[in-house]
Amino acid sequence: MFGSKESDDSSKSSDASNSQQKSQKKPSRLDFEGKKYDLDALPDDLKEALKGLQVAESQMRMYQGTIKLLDLSRKSLIVQLKQGLEKVPSLEE
Repeated sequence: MFGSKESDDSSKSSDASNSQQKSQKKPSRLDFEGKKYDLDALPDDLKEALKGLQVAESQMRMYQGTIKLLDLSRKSLIVQLKQGLEKVPSLEE
């Protein structure tokens, strides 16, 4: 998620090469407000807070897409209503 990508060729590589890859793997890190942190060194409560933040941001992106779709639908319905009302006489006050 935050670290380097590891290939999923476990069937092609031996146990020795797997352990070598893990030792060469860059440590996972968090870039937050201009500072870098080692994810593995974070306390469990901060790891959970980070997971919660990631879920919240994902949900916000999803709902932003939903809101854009609803806004587009709303604008289309307004155009449809305006066009239809042009054919209907309005009430005089």
